[in-house]
Parts: sequence; C-alpha cells; structure tokens
Amino acid sequence: MLNLRMRQPTAEAVQEIDPDLVLYLAAESHVDRSIDGHSAFIESNVTGTFKLLQTVRSQWQSHPTERQSGFRLHHISTDEVFGSLGATGRLSETTPYAPRSPIRPTKPPAITLVSAWDHTYGMPGWAWDWSARKAPSSPGLTVQSIRRYPAPGRPPP
Repeated sequence: MLNLRMRQPTAEAVQEIDPDLVLYLAAESHVDRSIDGHSAFIESNVTGTFKLLQTVRSQWQSHPTERQSGFRLHHISTDEVFGSLGATGRLSETTPYAPRSPIRPTKPPAITLVSAWDHTYGMPGWAWDWSARKAPSSPGLTVQSIRRYPAPGRPPP
C-alpha cells in the first residue's frame, strides 16, 4: 500500500511503474471515522490527491508528445458529496453537492484538482462521481455514473 501523502515513495512508485493510465480510487471514505478524525481525511483526499497529481505530472511531462497524448488519469470518487438521497431516492447530473459530514467536503477539492491539472497542464484527467445503491427491485447492486469532469464537451476515452 502506498501513502500518497508521502511524496518520495509516491514518486519512486510512479517512476518505477511509468504508467500510461492512472486509476485513482478516492482515498478515504468512512463517514463514521471522519467525525472524530477528520484531519486524516483532509490530508488523504486533498493533500494526497495534490501530491499524486504533481508526481504523475512530472513523470508525464518527461515523455515525448506522442506518449503524453495517450496518457489518462481517472479519479473515481463516491456519492458522499451529495448528502442524503432525498425524497426521490435518486441522484442525477443536476444534483447539487450537499456535504453533511467532515469527509464529504474533502471530495470536491480532489475532483477540481484533477480538472485543473487537465485544463492548466494539459494532462488528460477525468474525475467521476459514482453512486452505488441497492435497487429495491433487485437483489444486486446498481451502480450509476453521476458526473464526469471535465464536462460537458469532452467525452471520456
């Protein structure tokens, strides 16, 4: 396991792997633990994301243009930023952020960092908010894509 808050081990891992695809599954995600220990979530979700982006960008920029253009970074978060499901029990592209616990406000900064790195440095990055809910009519788990950034206008690869 890699602690993204530690820049040197992160840089060594990225250099060794030399990825063309980074799939970053949102770091900390336990509401109950965030109530008494919120600083760890801020460090992991905000600072960890920043350090990962800096490290990956450095590696990405060292590559020739042809390889840079094939690179992809996907940050995948959860629906915790939306708060309660409300009366309809559903979320949509227009559902506003409504964080209600200490962990939830740490998700949007990570998402916007990915979008900013994409826009500012041209490093191809997408951030996704996902909703995973059990469907009342199905014993299985229904997973629904909620939002994709940058959006709209640029389709994911």
